[in-house]
Amino acid sequence: MKDYLNINEAAKLTGLSIPTIRLKLERGLLPNASQVTQGQRKFWRIPLSDLISAGLLDKVTPVEEKAAVRSDALEIEIDRLRAELEHTKELLRRADKEIETYRPIVLNVLETRATQEKRRSLWQRLTDKG
Repeated sequence: MKDYLNINEAAKLTGLSIPTIRLKLERGLLPNASQVTQGQRKFWRIPLSDLISAGLLDKVTPVEEKAAVRSDALEIEIDRLRAELEHTKELLRRADKEIETYRPIVLNVLETRATQEKRRSLWQRLTDKG
């Protein structure tokens, strides 16, 4: 089964009319649907998961088919989340590498400031006794 459907396919799968699907799109009831331009034509890409979330498949499809469709939609979502997790891990690795690059510089600056404070303190003690 496809991840995305056009309006005709969504209408056939749900048993709803094309104008009803358009109305649901206009009202934002299929929030992840997007309009795509291909050449001079525009068409809708409706995620299967949106049809499931909106409960549009419950009315017309047999239980076994609903389970299969839900299973497919869940697998798609799991794959998307895995890809997002890998991307996040890569960003974290890059951030850790960048932190390690700056760590010695920051420690050196902090050490220099601490050393300067010790010198000031020592100098003040010496000049106050005089």
